[in-house]
Amino acid sequence: MGGYFFTAPVSSKWSLVGDAQVRSKNGFSQPSQFLIRAGVAYNVRPNWSVIAGTANFQSSGKLFNEAILLNEFRLWQENALQLDLLPFSLFFRTRMEQRWLQRPVTDSTIGIIYINRLRNKVSITYPLFSTVIAEVRTEVLIV
Repeated sequence: MGGYFFTAPVSSKWSLVGDAQVRSKNGFSQPSQFLIRAGVAYNVRPNWSVIAGTANFQSSGKLFNEAILLNEFRLWQENALQLDLLPFSLFFRTRMEQRWLQRPVTDSTIGIIYINRLRNKVSITYPLFSTVIAEVRTEVLIV
């Protein structure tokens, strides 16, 4: 549905990054996830950064047909590289996530499970106008 993303430089090499999002299912009719993510980024080179951070997700779920919110805590590490091939821009990202998720259990309680996940994203962007950018991307998740 929407989100706010920010990068706040602290020095030429370090910055604080984060986002807050509301995601939905079935078009925009059913909010499904709320998240807040924050991290510290180090710029190895102008187009190459490494980031470590934390996140809190709340996802809609059901327990015996009753709507509930399930919490998830994440730690994540990221390696990102952007190549400018004017007018195009290529972006490569690898992210490791350590996830602690609440899940309904058969005896009507909620348990916590731990999952590692690896994400690889590749995208290409092209500026259409000064404020509009077209993007084609793919992301592979390995659980």
